[in-house]
Amino acid sequence: NAHKTKQKNSNAEFAMEGKYEISSKRGGHGVVHALMYSTGTAQKWKEMGIDWLVFLQDTNGVAMRSLISALGVSVVNQFDMNFVTIPRKPKQPFDTIVQLSHTGNGDKLTTSVTYNQLDSLLQRSCGNSEGDVMDSLTGYSKYPGNCNTFILKLGTYNRVLEKSKGAIPEFINVTYADETKTLFKSFAVLESMMQDYSKALSESIFSSLYLFFALSSFFFFFSFFSPGKDKEAVGVTQYASWFAFVPVKYNIVDAQKNYGLLGYAMTAFSGEAGMYRCYRELLRAGGARIDESEPKIKFFGDIPVEYGARVVLHPSFAVTVQEIQSKIKGNVHITGDSTLAIDGEFIEIHNLELDGTLIIRAKCNSKVVIRNLTVKMEAGNFKPIDPKDTNLDNRYKMRGYVLEKRGEHVVEFLDSEEHMIDDQLLSPTEKNTQGL
Repeated sequence: NAHKTKQKNSNAEFAMEGKYEISSKRGGHGVVHALMYSTGTAQKWKEMGIDWLVFLQDTNGVAMRSLISALGVSVVNQFDMNFVTIPRKPKQPFDTIVQLSHTGNGDKLTTSVTYNQLDSLLQRSCGNSEGDVMDSLTGYSKYPGNCNTFILKLGTYNRVLEKSKGAIPEFINVTYADETKTLFKSFAVLESMMQDYSKALSESIFSSLYLFFALSSFFFFFSFFSPGKDKEAVGVTQYASWFAFVPVKYNIVDAQKNYGLLGYAMTAFSGEAGMYRCYRELLRAGGARIDESEPKIKFFGDIPVEYGARVVLHPSFAVTVQEIQSKIKGNVHITGDSTLAIDGEFIEIHNLELDGTLIIRAKCNSKVVIRNLTVKMEAGNFKPIDPKDTNLDNRYKMRGYVLEKRGEHVVEFLDSEEHMIDDQLLSPTEKNTQGL
């Protein structure tokens, strides 16, 4: 990654490292496209029969769940590029997706705009003195938040790389020290972003179609941009934030500052809580009934975190809602303080009453059928800790809590056989570790 010189003011004066050395830094993650071209990786993948390429930027676990359907949207509509987005409040510091129209020839460009440039862009180009404001119908900004996740059609990608040699448009992202806009708050550098690949596409929009899908408590929509001849189609697929964007960016100290300023933490414990919520909602969509916890909010590191049943659905169990629905049957009820972890392809649950901790593992093609099972025990608990306690491992300090186990019911099979577990008939290999 080539280094770029730092600028310290609007006069383009170099920032210095000492008296004679010009300060520099790496020029941004847009260089990934140059690497994909120069190493021949993109072309090799195409020759291997791969048709679609996913770019992920943030530590964002829930993205792996939303990407499945976003890929389906790309395939059905043959999008050359598909941005994954979430609803965004006005002024929220998330980059956004906009569609720009050329006033001369009518060409259109769907691309990402950094949040600190959006207001000035709207004010200059649209005559909108208020800039980024709330839509009265939705309560959100008209401009969705970019999740830093997008899907590319690999054939188009290779064609664009061959033409551009992997070069991506560069820009200077400036934060000014005051209203005079002459001094920079921090040194600025010429950089590129991987999502600016969209600017290398030639897009023509003839129509837009908005489709809404409702399922349980979440939804998504996508905009279908129909391209003209020899043009590329850029789409936007939008989800509720819990299904697409729960990033982990800050340590617990910085998260405390960030929450005070912006109202969200984006740290380890909020990311973990976000994963549990995602799995809860998917399990609800699959037919389970999950109570809300009391309290619904707990504090870790002086930051409120949404609290609820700890549900983990391993990809081996199910990836899509349809797969979950095929394996959850009858009355499945989980209390708000419970923990449920399911790992294994051949697991079915027919009627379950869970008030405690249940872990189900079925490996080596073992099949487990839970039928009319009741699990009731004191639930485990997340105990707050002092993140500055040097006697604790970093994996706990970064979260702000430790897990207090108070009992767990474990069902685990590795024998490639079929097993049924219920209240009357328990297999000898089933382990009840209550009290550990």
